[in-house]
Amino acid sequence: MGCLFSKSANHTKLSEDESPQEFSWDKRKQLDVKNFVLDKQSGETIGRLPGSINGQQFIIQNCENCDIYVFDHCATVTVDDCVNCRIFIAAIKSSIFVRDCTDCVVATSCQQFRTRDCKKLTAFLCCVTQPIIESTTGVKFGCLKMFYPQFEQHLQAAGISRFNNNWNNIHDFTPVPGENNCSFLQQQVSLTDYLPLPTVEPLNTIEVSVEARNSVIPYTVGSKQRPAGHSCLIAIFHFNHQIQLTTNVMAMLQEFILVQTAEMTMNDSQAKRVFKKNDCLPQITAGPVIMLEYSVHDVEAIQNILKKADHREMLHISDSIEDGAREIDCLNNLTEMQMSV
Repeated sequence: MGCLFSKSANHTKLSEDESPQEFSWDKRKQLDVKNFVLDKQSGETIGRLPGSINGQQFIIQNCENCDIYVFDHCATVTVDDCVNCRIFIAAIKSSIFVRDCTDCVVATSCQQFRTRDCKKLTAFLCCVTQPIIESTTGVKFGCLKMFYPQFEQHLQAAGISRFNNNWNNIHDFTPVPGENNCSFLQQQVSLTDYLPLPTVEPLNTIEVSVEARNSVIPYTVGSKQRPAGHSCLIAIFHFNHQIQLTTNVMAMLQEFILVQTAEMTMNDSQAKRVFKKNDCLPQITAGPVIMLEYSVHDVEAIQNILKKADHREMLHISDSIEDGAREIDCLNNLTEMQMSV
């Protein structure tokens, strides 16, 4: 008489040809930590190609006289105890911390940029929030200009809007009375004056441009270096071809100085505060709005040029010098409020 729980031998054995069950966590690719850390390098040109970091943390420490290029997006980045290094990191989803470094160049796009205990830094930035310096002296800031084929994709992966760039809105935690710990680079300065393009293989196979006309990130002079004169606000409403229209508008207005840009979503009350025209509220609140501030002598010149723009109905242009000044002031206040949240 057999037990009810007994099974024949045929059901208890795996056939010789049958493979054990596999789970997704068994197949997960093992990461080599060495690919994400640069430590104690000297006099080297070092790089990471697109896809090699893929959103992981990256660490640079104890390096001297190195050129470092990371053509990929990262989670966070720390740069510690480096001397005379030139560093490019394409896109950082969170923060980059630069600590105890001297005579270094850092070029990057990031959500947050912070330094501590550094001397003689040069930073080319696209930074979503205020760059912060602490116990840092002799740091110069400039707007990042950069193109390579995957750069736009890497910005998107890092959640960075190319239009939210506060590169010259610096907050100094440790100001010295009567002294300036930071300054701004002249407009004619190029990134390659400080960081040469890579010439070693395989980095030299990447098509790179640092010219403003090719840059994925719009080149701005910044609100702290706004030229004397007046301002005109251009808003590009959210629709399927918003980015292409924005690119076309900037190309049509190359003769004018672009002061600053922003991309944000507004509710009804915020939209009414910036834009007095209630008839465009549905377009303004439909999705993120891209805004461009141009330095002008009069707004009529810009209005006349943009009459020829495609999708003209998706544009707002300041009606007058007075409206432009009020709109920019309201926009700056709104931007500061959103950054402080």
